[in-house]
Amino acid sequence: MNRKRFEGLLFRNTVAVALPAMAVFLVLVFMFIRYPILDKVQNYHVKGILKLPDEFSLLFADGTVNVIADVKDLTYSGLDYYENGELKASYYYTYYDETIQFFLVKTKTPERHIDSISIKGKIIKDGVRTESILTQLAMQSKLPPELFTGMASEYILSEPDYPHAYIWTIYIVFAAPIVINLMIILYLLFSWANPSLHSQARQLAAYGDIDEVIEDIDRELSEELVFKKNNIFVTKNYLVVGYFVKTDVVKLDKVRYISKNLSEKRSRHGKEVYCLTLSNPDTLFYEVYFSSERLVDDVIDYIENLIDDGRDTAEEIDRGSE
Repeated sequence: MNRKRFEGLLFRNTVAVALPAMAVFLVLVFMFIRYPILDKVQNYHVKGILKLPDEFSLLFADGTVNVIADVKDLTYSGLDYYENGELKASYYYTYYDETIQFFLVKTKTPERHIDSISIKGKIIKDGVRTESILTQLAMQSKLPPELFTGMASEYILSEPDYPHAYIWTIYIVFAAPIVINLMIILYLLFSWANPSLHSQARQLAAYGDIDEVIEDIDRELSEELVFKKNNIFVTKNYLVVGYFVKTDVVKLDKVRYISKNLSEKRSRHGKEVYCLTLSNPDTLFYEVYFSSERLVDDVIDYIENLIDDGRDTAEEIDRGSE
């Protein structure tokens, strides 16, 4: 028997609980590798190698729409963007040879001219809108709109349309499982190094100092194990039931009443299920289910033999089945 068998059961419980989170993390990693979602939310810094309208056209065609552009000599168009009656942004423009490039810049108080600005925005393709803005500019300048036909770039770099919330959501969806899995790994390490920190070990506080109780259970599982079947361990002073995600411990000197009853539950194979109840009106009520009546009878026999003869526990046993 492994000297640290009880600590091993606790560690197995932690791994079992951690498996779903790790599985979700692996699925997300696969999705991000298979579908380069992060690439789509990265900001591309326009380097100005080409004329800005040409760069916007190429980037948009490539699916890269979130960009940062350093722009100079912007002129206020006199047209603004409102949401619910509140000024949110204004349209500015600048010339690239014979092409007019429009920008929608967040502002509460539009300036007539901006010498230099770095704009983080989303490229929008909307030729109808840009031609409409150009027509209104022509009307403001009292020039025939035909003079400006075809001069407007069909792309707008829009600050209000930049998907801040969407990008943060993508990063959080990707980062949260990483943080959670790191926390789980740290918890695994800490709980393995110090089993008293394990969440399942808190139940042992009812029996004394947690570290001492864990050491005592480990010792008894190694040296004083009187019965073991499947996930059931009976030692001189403890009943230990190890499940996949939890481990139950009952200290036998706390038990006053023992009963066995036929449960209404059925096993996966349709067999009868028996409920073993260990209780003490003051401190304890514990139930464990068995698919074998012989197994529950064996456990009761061993527990009875281990309980002090001076107590009345044996008189309280209900061995009948309902």
